[in-house]
Amino acid sequence: MPSQPIGLQPTADSEGTVQREIGSLVDELLAQLYRAFARRADGLDLTLLQGTALHALSSPMPMNVFASTLSLEGSTVTGLADRLEARGLVERRPDPSDRRVKLLALTEAGEEVRAMLDDGLAVEVLGLDRVDGDDLVTFRDGLRALLHP
Repeated sequence: MPSQPIGLQPTADSEGTVQREIGSLVDELLAQLYRAFARRADGLDLTLLQGTALHALSSPMPMNVFASTLSLEGSTVTGLADRLEARGLVERRPDPSDRRVKLLALTEAGEEVRAMLDDGLAVEVLGLDRVDGDDLVTFRDGLRALLHP
């Protein structure tokens, strides 16, 4: 393997510095995503928790799974579901495999609001429209490697 010129050899310290910088950049990115999502939720007259709930409902799920997904107590989720149901954004359905279980599902209106919350958010915050194809593929592949080792 060819050696790199002196001074360009990675060191434990420089790797640690880069790792810390990546950590800071990821924190900054998450904060920007959070703020942009909160603004979108507010613009749709939703609380941040209501917006997060709609985002989390990618498919119908039992109330207890929904509570676990949001890291909330059952009673909190019941009130949240009541408020979203009153707005026509979610509905409770019997689970076809166990009619004692209630599934929480988005209504058509809920799907539309969810799309308004989510569509293009990452592109807007990350500025992915300013990145060329090869860099975009590299970024995607790097994220895949981090998230799905």
